[in-house]
Amino acid sequence: MVEFFCWKSLYESDLELRLREAIRQRDEQWRKHEREQITFLQNETAAMLRGLHKEIERLGHQLKGSHKACPISLQRRSQEGCASGDISKNGSWRAKTLRVDFFMIN
Repeated sequence: MVEFFCWKSLYESDLELRLREAIRQRDEQWRKHEREQITFLQNETAAMLRGLHKEIERLGHQLKGSHKACPISLQRRSQEGCASGDISKNGSWRAKTLRVDFFMIN
């Protein structure tokens, strides 16, 4: 009976060790996967931000070009009261105020 108990105890301890090792490996694989996910998302976010900054820069240049091409329309709008602003020496337009009319429907 003692031999059976020892054998069962050895078997259980071996099983417990293998189980702990399997759990440790699983946890390590999960941590590795999570780190890879974080790195992937960081890279994708950085690429998206670079693209957005380029697009903002492109639109800014396009806006400057359009204001240089037609500063008269900006002055007309300002006189009409829709918007007021300044056209600086380099041709960029800076808004001072913008009035938006809201109509209430009863």
